Amino acid sequence: MTTSHLRAIPSGVAGSIDIAGDDVVISGVKIENTELATYLSNFNTAEMQVSAFIDLVNYALYVKK
Repeated sequence: MTTSHLRAIPSGVAGSIDIAGDDVVISGVKIENTELATYLSNFNTAEMQVSAFIDLVNYALYVKK
């Protein structure tokens, strides 16, 4: 199984990651990754896609430990 690296591209100057305490807000950031797009497209609603994305981030942080 091959895994391509994520490439994040802020869309213009509006792309940002804001951190305040334990909260992280990502705005206007484009991620080019076919595997991620394919995985998230399996979820029917935007809410489910966001939840799946958060699960991926949480899992990555768990693995990083």
